[in-house]
Amino acid sequence: MENNNTYIYLENSEISDRSWIVTLLLAIFLPVHRFYVGRIWTGIFYWLTGGLFGLWYIFDIVLILLDKFTDKYGRKLKK
Repeated sequence: MENNNTYIYLENSEISDRSWIVTLLLAIFLPVHRFYVGRIWTGIFYWLTGGLFGLWYIFDIVLILLDKFTDKYGRKLKK
């Protein structure tokens, strides 16, 4: 029962449990950052299109650097 309360708390929180720096490093070196933050379907699309031919790759890195990139629940990444 305690785990359910924790899950609800994290889902309703404004800050994600996913790290900003880990997301940035994954985006730059391995491009698996979308999977890390829980965006599985966009991660698959990202890989199939090569980061939308490189444009999506740059766009995501800029969003992460500007602290505008969010997890699958729309929460900001933890700094």
